[in-house]
Amino acid sequence: MTLVEKWTGREAGALRSALRLTIRAFADHLGVAQRTVAKWESLQTGTSPWPATQAILDRALSQADPDTKRRFEALIGKATPARSGELTTRRHRDMALDVDYIESLHRDIESFVRLDQKYGGAVTSPLTVQAFRQARHRITTSNLPDGLARDAYAAVAETAEVAGWCLYDADEHDHARRMNRVALTLAGRAGDRSMELFLLQNMSMHASHLGYAHEALDLARQALEATLTPRLRSLFRLREARALAELGADTDAHNTFRLARNLHAEGVSDRDPHWAWWLDDAEFAWHEGKIHLSLDNPTCAMDSFDLAAEGTRENHPRGSYIHQGSAFVVHVINQSWPDAERSMRSLLNHTGLVGSRRGDRTVEEGLDLLDHTTPPSTITDMALALRQALASTI
Repeated sequence: MTLVEKWTGREAGALRSALRLTIRAFADHLGVAQRTVAKWESLQTGTSPWPATQAILDRALSQADPDTKRRFEALIGKATPARSGELTTRRHRDMALDVDYIESLHRDIESFVRLDQKYGGAVTSPLTVQAFRQARHRITTSNLPDGLARDAYAAVAETAEVAGWCLYDADEHDHARRMNRVALTLAGRAGDRSMELFLLQNMSMHASHLGYAHEALDLARQALEATLTPRLRSLFRLREARALAELGADTDAHNTFRLARNLHAEGVSDRDPHWAWWLDDAEFAWHEGKIHLSLDNPTCAMDSFDLAAEGTRENHPRGSYIHQGSAFVVHVINQSWPDAERSMRSLLNHTGLVGSRRGDRTVEEGLDLLDHTTPPSTITDMALALRQALASTI
């Protein structure tokens, strides 16, 4: 086996390529910052990791499978060290696309996610779609440096994923479905299985939202054929349970949901992708409410939606709007007027201020249901205020 006397950015980059990991995935694999890996890739032999990190790289190489070790040896053998005084940094600066650009894309993605959580997809979708178009143009018209093509396509795939999600929340469903398919193709080209899985669960949820239960079920089961961590298996079992409930398979839906909940209780592991945080307890409770509602059990759905609304993070206005809207709908169905009033008061703090068309449609559904009941006058007055807030939505 090849032993590395002293690791530099060159050997670290060769190990990443041999493992067939993106910069982000390699950073997660080692437990170091993504910017650290990007620095290695940029400076090559001009940088050497700290002794503690050298030991981490030693361990990663020693634990690699035989095929990975052979690829590493081949890459090290093929690599040509930079001539004295000639750092690879200069070569990257001459390129139209480099590590810094990929890092900037990831920073933009993180910003887009925060903006979506705060303002909703109707606000963020034009921005994310434009960012995707620019990034796609950049990688298709640039000379991609050796070893960066996978990372470039992975970053653009993630940009498309975020755009697809924002379009879904903006109620632009045809565009969202097209964007998801493009993102899936790009993730496949990058060999980014983590992003492919993220997209499959997004697409399954979107299909359920549109009433395409069979499609949602097929997508979930396609992902479940792979070897997954408990957290990811929980996510796709949840998608499967949602689809089964929509198809009226009561027993199967409940059994699958219980399995998903047990897997969810195992928590997030080091082997989970960076996006695994997304499925928290509040989101899980919301999906449970959707399952109960699909199976015509609005009483149980009320408890689940209330838990989701109460558990949503304060810095997540879009999520709060969605969850409170769902709670409002089921309170009206159950004619639980004190609970409905509480939900409506919360919704008045979001309606017209959070640009989530998905949330708006949920509130409209609750208001339409109210028209077929005889609520107290306080509820009627608040319903009028909600309609006025919806009418002011840009």
